[in-house]
Formats: sequence, C-alpha cells, structure tokens
Amino acid sequence: MSEESQADSILLTVGAGIQMGNTAICAYVVDAYPMQSMANMTFYAVMLNLSAFVDPFFIVPWLDTAGFTWTCAGHAIITVFFCIPVLAFVHRFGGALREKSGTPTWVNPEFEETHGAAV
Repeated sequence: MSEESQADSILLTVGAGIQMGNTAICAYVVDAYPMQSMANMTFYAVMLNLSAFVDPFFIVPWLDTAGFTWTCAGHAIITVFFCIPVLAFVHRFGGALREKSGTPTWVNPEFEETHGAAV
C-alpha cells in the first residue's frame, strides 16, 4: 500500500469517526430534550462551527512552535482528557441532571399550542 493510499485510508477512518460521534451526540440530545431539540441542535451546530472557525487562528503558531506531532498530540490529549470525560459524565449523570433541573418552560415552536406555552 502506498503512503498516499494509507493516508487516504486514515483520513477516511478519522472522518467517519467524527461523523459517527456527532451523530451519536445529536441523537442523545434529541432523545433527552425532544421538546427543545431545535434550540439544542442550533446551539450544538454553532459551537461546533465556532470551534472550526477559531482553530485556524491558533493552529499555525502552535505548529510553528511545537511541530506537527506535538500539535496533533495536543489535540488528542484535549479530546481524551476533556471531551471524552465530559461526554461520559453527561451519559452517566444526564438523567439525574435533567430531573433536578426540571422541565424547561420553552419548547419548539411547533409544540407551543399543544403544551400551553405562551407565544
């Protein structure tokens, strides 16, 4: 297998993993908050796109000072030690957090009439 073909395979695998992770997060949010799904998905999309927008501003100086390997390792460390534990916490304690915070008073616009929310 050539180096270019191997790199393409790695990029395909990483891209598929990112997409599966995003799909799983979106499915969880819609299942957990069905009446607020539109607002939650909008928030998630804005945060995801904001991170994609901000990343290029600091990635080039980081690459210049730390090098390619340590920059990518830094991203991996952030993911492993921050993102995965946060997702595990939400997965484990999300139900209790939702129960403690109660039902939100706002709902998707299409549910306003059926649930008596004010316009």
